[in-house]
Amino acid sequence: MSGICKEEKTKDNNWGDLPADILGLIVPHLSFIDILNIKGLCSSWRRAAMTRVFRPSPILIVIAELDQLHKQESIEETSEIDSFVPLKRPYILKTRTPECLKRYINHRILGSNSDGWIIMLDENDDMYLCKRLTKDKIDLPSKNTLPSNKSGPVIAGDYMSRKAIMTASPSSGNNFTVILIYGLSRPKISFWRHGESTWNGIEGENYFDIAFSKNTLFALKKYNDDIHAIEIWDFSDIPGTMNKKMCLELPLLDDYFYTSRLAELSSSDEILIVAYRSMYMYTESTHVNDWLIFKVDSSQERCIKMDSLNGESLLMGLVNTMCVSYADVEYPEFKPNSIYYVEDERHLRSPKSEIKLRVYSMEDKKTEELWRADGVCSWRVLPAAMWIVAPHLKF
Repeated sequence: MSGICKEEKTKDNNWGDLPADILGLIVPHLSFIDILNIKGLCSSWRRAAMTRVFRPSPILIVIAELDQLHKQESIEETSEIDSFVPLKRPYILKTRTPECLKRYINHRILGSNSDGWIIMLDENDDMYLCKRLTKDKIDLPSKNTLPSNKSGPVIAGDYMSRKAIMTASPSSGNNFTVILIYGLSRPKISFWRHGESTWNGIEGENYFDIAFSKNTLFALKKYNDDIHAIEIWDFSDIPGTMNKKMCLELPLLDDYFYTSRLAELSSSDEILIVAYRSMYMYTESTHVNDWLIFKVDSSQERCIKMDSLNGESLLMGLVNTMCVSYADVEYPEFKPNSIYYVEDERHLRSPKSEIKLRVYSMEDKKTEELWRADGVCSWRVLPAAMWIVAPHLKF
């Protein structure tokens, strides 16, 4: 009797014998996570999975220590990305071998765009672009070509790179520019246009965030450490002379405990100032307990406080920020008028970080924790979390 039951059980679990036409009916109804799971079942399921095409969707990439990934729930191996965090279930994708990350050890991420191009800084402080941590690489000019803001001796901190953005994707051609914030004190802005050999500076200092939209550079800065302002620069004449359109002060942010980031609404290309107050200002934690959102109205030369995101979802990583349009239609997994943000709690006595993904609802005024990774994130490739839009994923 037990032999018969065993034989029947074996037959019931032999999913690899399902006809291809049956698999073809099943696969279109499977989620992205399910597709990743069935790829490892057998060759017939893998072939069926390769026919599934997914619409572009934001995913959060978390760079993790490979020797720690076995402690998390793993679903599949990939040589292209290092960790994948969907919103509904806390899965992690681990790499086949450490080789794809070895060349990035002790490198630092300065910025990234939505389609996966990353601006990196190597152990010699040389900058380059790479596509989603692959071998596609574009070298940037030496830091020695950055304009100095000092007339006296120059020290290493004067060229310390802080953040960088791209005006367009290198995948779309060579008509793009990299804009950089640099300097340990009184940070400045420089830009490099593809094909040039040096960095070009703009006037001003004390910048801490930048965004680009419609040939216009938006730059957040501080006066006297507590007054926030936004400068708007016309980039339409690059490589000619740039003109500063205006500088708007933000009196509601005259508080040392507020930190601001820039974001762009995807439905209207309007620039938002996202201000948040941290609870622990004297540690390396980024725990947030208060939010303020402003829309930049350059035509009226003012910033307007917003109580919603016009139905969009705001995604904040550690190196980039993006908005997802029409959250209830295009991206049903995201809640409208909500801020999805990453908290990076670095511990001074430990080389590891605790990464948390949280969501704040501007409608309910409540915060929910979606996912966390304790002691997983790598300190050797920092910051370690970024949002990208996976373009029409196909397996």
